[in-house]
This record gives sequence, structure tokens and C-alpha cells, in this order.
Amino acid sequence: MNKANFYVSANPANYRPVMTNHFEITVHDLDGMINWADPDKKPIVDSELTLKIANKNFSGPNISQQSVAIQRGNTTIEFPGRIDAFSSTATFEVFVNKSAFDILYSWKMASGNQETGEVGNPSEYWKRVEIDVLTGDKGTLIGTWTYNNCWLQSLQEVTFDNGANEVKSCYVTLKYFAPKWRSNQNI
Repeated sequence: MNKANFYVSANPANYRPVMTNHFEITVHDLDGMINWADPDKKPIVDSELTLKIANKNFSGPNISQQSVAIQRGNTTIEFPGRIDAFSSTATFEVFVNKSAFDILYSWKMASGNQETGEVGNPSEYWKRVEIDVLTGDKGTLIGTWTYNNCWLQSLQEVTFDNGANEVKSCYVTLKYFAPKWRSNQNI
């Protein structure tokens, strides 16, 4: 199994696991994805992409739930309602090199044809994403969020020179279904 690791943070020089809380986001099952950044190349063979973030402003899963109120006479009963999974998002700024950006770009492009407006096949863009939450105390694992059927909603590049391999910043927004938290019981 190949694994592509890329340093990212609010400032790449400041990624020091022993000094700050940080997160490692791993996208699984990328094998065989078309390389939309250069379609003449072979499909992507890296089976995982790991993004590392050291940023105190990063926020974890956000789940909204619209309650349902039923009124009978003067009495109102409120029920939890249905979880709106489609409003669950995670957005963060990362610094990536060109090959990591190409993978993120290809993942985004798998969700639909930009020319025809046709929606892509979910089996091509739904991925399993894990976010390890680590503390600044020597990188101790606190727990892991798992997002199933996760897709890349938006990818905004910031001053990225596609011809160079310089590390540049971009904003990534993930949409996901039913996040699952697994705590590290050993801490």
C-alpha cells in the first residue's frame, strides 16, 4: 500500500507536533482515480493522502438538526427531527505541494463533468476520511473522527503556481455522512 504524506499547516515551518495541537487527515481509497490535473498521465496510484494541520482555529465536525414541533391546542411538543447530514462540513486551510494538490483536484473533478453538468458516479468520489486529533504533548492521539461517504465540496487554491512544486495554500471543504468518533482509551 502506497502512502503519500504531505506537510501542511497554517505555516509549514511551524508544524511541530510537540508544541501544538494538530490534526492528521487521511483520505483512503484513491487508487485508480483519473488524474484530472494531467489526464494524459496514468491514473493515481497512491492509495492514501495524509494532510497534516497544526492550526488552533481548526474546527471539527458540525452537525445540524432541524427540530420538529407539533402543536395540539395550547401544548407544543418538540421532537429532535432528522439530522441534516448534507449540512455537515469541515473546512480548513492547508499548505500542499503540487502532487498533493493534483490529487485533491482530481478528487473534486470526480464528482461531476464540468462541461456537461452531469453528476459523477458516487463510487468514484465518495471516500473514507479519518481525522486523527493529536495533542501538543508529544503528539498523543486523543481520538479519531471517521467520515464515511465523504466528498470534496470545494477546493479553493490560493496563489498556486501549477508549473512549480512550491508549497502553496488552499482551502478545502469536505461534506460527509454520519461522522463517527473513536476515543483513544489509552490516554
